[in-house]
Amino acid sequence: MAELIDLSKVPVPDIIQPLSFEQRFAALKQILVGIDQGYQAVLALESDPITKLLQVFAYREMHLVAQINDATRGNILASSTGNNLIALGSRYDLAPLVIKREMQLQYRLSQKLLRMSHHLSVVCKWRLMG
Repeated sequence: MAELIDLSKVPVPDIIQPLSFEQRFAALKQILVGIDQGYQAVLALESDPITKLLQVFAYREMHLVAQINDATRGNILASSTGNNLIALGSRYDLAPLVIKREMQLQYRLSQKLLRMSHHLSVVCKWRLMG
């Protein structure tokens, strides 16, 4: 039977994006200038309404990426906590015991997933042989 991995050593998935307002703002400015070079001079002025709008767009985009990052972390066993972890466990008919902590639910869920993957590999081997 396979061994459990140490969840603290699981790398952060590539879908988790860094939150950098400056990078997002610069990318939006580059897109706008790519559409029309005339905006280059306008964007040099921090007080221009177009510059302010791009700042708002960059902030909003950063906020949405933060939400996506949080949702992703909530669906990964290594980083899931609270109600996200309970929902993750419920997919496999596991619920937290009243006296158990989140780490114990994570352990039980990883055990269940391991047993399910082992069972699946046995069934697949049986079907291939039969």
